[in-house]
Amino acid sequence: MLRRGPWHLAAEFSCAVLGLGLVVASVRLFSDTTALVVLAAAVVGSWALSAALRRTTMNGWAAEILHGVFGLVLLLVIVAPAERWGILPTWSSLTSAVDTIRADFMTFDREVAPLEARTGHLVVMAALLWVLTMFNSTTAMRMRASVQAAVPHLFAFVGLGFVSREAGRTVATVAMLTALGIYSIAQVGWHRSALPWIPRYRSAMRRWAGGAASILLAAAVLATAGVAFLPGGPDPVLDLRRGGLGEEGPRTVVSPFVDVGTQLETLSDELLFTMTSDRAGYWRISALDDYEPGEAIWVLSNSYEAVDAPLEPDAEPGGVATMDVFGLGGIWVPSPEHPVSADADFGLNWDAGAASLIRRSGELGDGDRVGFATPGATDAFELLGVNRDDLAAATPSGGSTDLTDTSGAPDELVALAAELSSGLGPHDALLALQEHFRNEFTYDESVDLSAESDPLAAFLELRRGFCQQFSTAFALGARSLGFESRVVVGFTPGDAVSVQPDGTTTYAVRGRHAHAWPEVHFEGIGWVPYEPTPGRGNPATTALTGVAAGQADAPAEGAVEEAIPPATSAPEQAPSSAVPDTSPTEPQLDAGTDATPREQDSTSGSSLRLALAVALVVVVALCALVVWRRTRRSEHADPVDSAWQRAVSMLEERGFSMEPHDTPVEFAQRCGRSLDVPELQALADLESRRRWSAAETGTGPAGRAEVAGATLAALRERLAT
Repeated sequence: MLRRGPWHLAAEFSCAVLGLGLVVASVRLFSDTTALVVLAAAVVGSWALSAALRRTTMNGWAAEILHGVFGLVLLLVIVAPAERWGILPTWSSLTSAVDTIRADFMTFDREVAPLEARTGHLVVMAALLWVLTMFNSTTAMRMRASVQAAVPHLFAFVGLGFVSREAGRTVATVAMLTALGIYSIAQVGWHRSALPWIPRYRSAMRRWAGGAASILLAAAVLATAGVAFLPGGPDPVLDLRRGGLGEEGPRTVVSPFVDVGTQLETLSDELLFTMTSDRAGYWRISALDDYEPGEAIWVLSNSYEAVDAPLEPDAEPGGVATMDVFGLGGIWVPSPEHPVSADADFGLNWDAGAASLIRRSGELGDGDRVGFATPGATDAFELLGVNRDDLAAATPSGGSTDLTDTSGAPDELVALAAELSSGLGPHDALLALQEHFRNEFTYDESVDLSAESDPLAAFLELRRGFCQQFSTAFALGARSLGFESRVVVGFTPGDAVSVQPDGTTTYAVRGRHAHAWPEVHFEGIGWVPYEPTPGRGNPATTALTGVAAGQADAPAEGAVEEAIPPATSAPEQAPSSAVPDTSPTEPQLDAGTDATPREQDSTSGSSLRLALAVALVVVVALCALVVWRRTRRSEHADPVDSAWQRAVSMLEERGFSMEPHDTPVEFAQRCGRSLDVPELQALADLESRRRWSAAETGTGPAGRAEVAGATLAALRERLAT
């Protein structure tokens, strides 16, 4: 029969230790270690509630149902506090939680651990730990199935290792093995404590505990020393990205505008990267070809292939450019127009249709470098392989219905484009549309059209806005004329900070240089860039568009220019957390409002505080319950048990030692040979019945109390003589 006592408490606490070991092991899953505090609170709260429910008279199944319901209610209250009805969650709380989880898990095909700990991730992980802890505590302590209780934790630990990178392996392995060792020792010790009839039981238990602790220490040391030799690398064993294709095969992504949206909104002076090149130009991120009028945004969904050959096989390199990262982040690699080839110490993927380059795995980090071979063309006409007359006589491409879709174009924009293009050739018509926006509109970063039902129509009426609205209006106006058009996002040249003797210049590209511009496709020529935004101009296309170089002004007088560290080759570094959230539902290129990246849910901070508070309340309630039950037990303790323990203690003080193999009757008989206390034999008989007989002893509570009192009185009198 398993008893309560020190080993029982140790076994009970070991259930929490095993869960906390899994929490520490999840350091491989999240890049933000503060997430571990939230998960630890979930483990402690679940364990404390389970322990408290076991100390009630509630049926086991009813207790577990109550445990699960309490966890669900607590989860919904934390994740969706605004949808509560009083202190209780509602159906809206559930739908809000599901939406949060879905939104945060939508990018799993482009992410690999360690991840940024978003609210949805924490909700799922905390719920999993809540259930695992409940299962472990119930199975081990109620059903006495210690091994089966630990199996789900082991599967969860192995699963974390399969989907995580090498980072954190040592910490995770040592933490989980140590927790498992503590759990095993406590559980086995508790089960062995039920065998007091074994000869020299106490000394055997001490030797066993010492040996187990030594084995645990040796295992922890060996795990720490040997984990470095375990298989592993910079990528997970099971790569869930791209449907399990990992870095091989196409990588599907959506618009890069989430990455540059902050710069387009704030126009900060933060240094993002430098580009060292023999010619200035716009640095390209990607092209967005799908306009969604309902959201007034541009998006892109395209396929990127691994770079294993020149990007432009038929082009001859004539120049070089080098991009060094100082704070850019994300997966999108700025590149010169029409790069011939690209090379880096990390994998790159390329989409020829959008002329877009991305990092294959992880994010760009400070010190990353990408080298480019560029064409030897000196201007845009030479780059396109045409002259001015060829472009003037070219006809627009109109084969793609997606690229000529005018949905969302206001009627006044269609009428304006038709009026400006009347009697002109295609290229001249587009130049007329470009000049209309540059001359009749004003560039204004402060414009906010988010409250407008049709932001683009409001922009046309207000005649003020920034590059998102100018490029959108031009692209949709060109589509109304039958042209295939799209919007490109990237950066203007940046500030020239140094010039080398060979003529190459290093440009410091900052947040304020983020930009968007339109492109139009001509038959037999390709994509031709235009610049309708006032105050902006690509120096590489001046001959084509007639627009001189221009970009955002430098900071106001008195602002401190950030020093550019010396460029170095890309160092070896562990990939950072995860590819940024680029789900199709996110704002990409907003034609009427500042395009902002997805705001991180602030629920994580409040969730942490609330979860910790709930865990603390549960623990305090548990402690109060334990004290109450102990007090109640002492008040209603069986008089036979108390009298027997006191009698044994009195006899041991006089040299009568009760051996581990002695039964109460045997011990009383041995003592009776030296002591004339017949009451001791009667007490021993009652104690034996109390321990091992489920039937009534034949003596009522009053009778047992009388025998107990008489025995102790007789024993004291006999020992006093």
